[in-house]
Parts: sequence; structure tokens; C-alpha cells
Amino acid sequence: LLAVYAARMLFALARDEPWRRLGHSLRARGVFASRKLPACHGYLPSLQKGHSDGAPSPSKGHSDGTQHLLGWASFLACVILIYSFLHALAFVSLYRSPHPWLAASDWFYDHAPYGSVIAVEQWDHPLPLDSTGYDLRELPVFDEDTSEKWAAMEQALGKADYVAIASRRGYATLARWPERYPLTARYYRLLFEGGLGFEPVACFARHPRLGPLALTDDPAAGLGFSLPELCQPEASLVLRLGRLDESFVVYDHPRVVILARR
Repeated sequence: LLAVYAARMLFALARDEPWRRLGHSLRARGVFASRKLPACHGYLPSLQKGHSDGAPSPSKGHSDGTQHLLGWASFLACVILIYSFLHALAFVSLYRSPHPWLAASDWFYDHAPYGSVIAVEQWDHPLPLDSTGYDLRELPVFDEDTSEKWAAMEQALGKADYVAIASRRGYATLARWPERYPLTARYYRLLFEGGLGFEPVACFARHPRLGPLALTDDPAAGLGFSLPELCQPEASLVLRLGRLDESFVVYDHPRVVILARR
């Protein structure tokens, strides 16, 4: 809908006298001389027939430059509409799978015995969702890198049977700020590389999909470490989008990593 409004605005601007003169000027300079009207322009006939709403019909001498501007406006609207439709279709496919927090909770219920100590991150969702029978210990990862913080971190990790990372909120943010959080950045690198006595045992995520194509991003891009191999999407085709802002990901489709003590 927004794309249609944008195209109609371009159409209105093209009918305005200053833009009409611009069309004449561009045509005179040969800007449009070797360019054909995009084939997509015919899919939006309402843009081509804007005079039917009461506006005066264009004169016979209406410039070819203006017609090309209208054609490109229609083409742009088509591209935006098609892209928006495909993106929406891919995003809706997320909801065919359970939320990763639910899937991770089910994994704990099936694999972690009652009484297990699970270290969870501060300012993120504790897992499992129903922690009855489990001992959850909070990791104050967002505190400043002080001796008090690391005393609390070492105490929680020393007793933990599992570490549950509910989303990228911690590592994808703090590990990018080594000037302020040098010890925290090192902690995440050692954790994911197996240097703290834990190993990845499960990873839960859901990705936008278009048939066999999965759209995914890499929250650890540029951090000097990678997420476990089991966090890669199971799809025959994968389109990697680089690193996305967490606000686009952590609510609908966070990536949960569970690590267990060796």
C-alpha cells in the first residue's frame, strides 16, 4: 500500500509543471534516448491513467521524458510490492514452528534432570520457561567488568551444569565493546570455543523461509568467534544476510544456545 502511494506521489510530481520541464530537459539531453520503458509499468494501470480522477488529460505534446518518469515510478512500485510480498510471506513462515524458547524449554524437560543448576544471563529470558525443580543462577554479564562481577560469574559458572543463552542480547552486544568489556568479550570467546569446560549440546532457532530457501543472519559476525555448527539452519539453500539489529530478531525468532558441562 505504501509503495502504491509512493508511486502515485511520483506520478503527481511528474504532472507538475516544474517536473514536466525537467522531463523536457532530460529528454533534450538524451538521458532517456536509449532506455526503454520497464516492462513492469503495465502492471499498475491506475498510475498510467491518473487523469481519470478529474485531472485534465495530458496534451498531445506531453513529453516523452515525463512518460519515462511515470514508467520508472510504476516499475519502482512493482519492485517494492513484489519484495514486500515475498518478505511478508517468508516472515509468516516463522509461525509454523514453535518459538525457540518453548523448544529449548522442552529440551531441558527431556534432558536435564531435576535439580540441575542452569546459568542464565542477566536481562534476558530465563530458561526453561517453567523452572520448577531447577536451580537457576543469574550471570551478571551486563555489569561493568569489576572484580565483584567476575566473582559472581565464577561462582555461578562453577556450580552450573548448563549455560542457557536465550538470545544474542549479551554476546552480540558486549563482545563488540572490548574497550569497555574486555573480560566479557574474552569470556564469550572462551565459552563458545570450549575453553570454560562447557560444550554446545543444543541450539534452537527458526528462520524466515521461502520454500527450500532459509534467510539467516550471523550475530557473531566480526567478533572473532563463531556460533556452534549445530546453530546453522537446516535448509538446502541459505541466504546469509550478515548481522541484523537485535530488535528484528530476538522477539520472534531468537537463537538459543545451550551448553553443558563436560
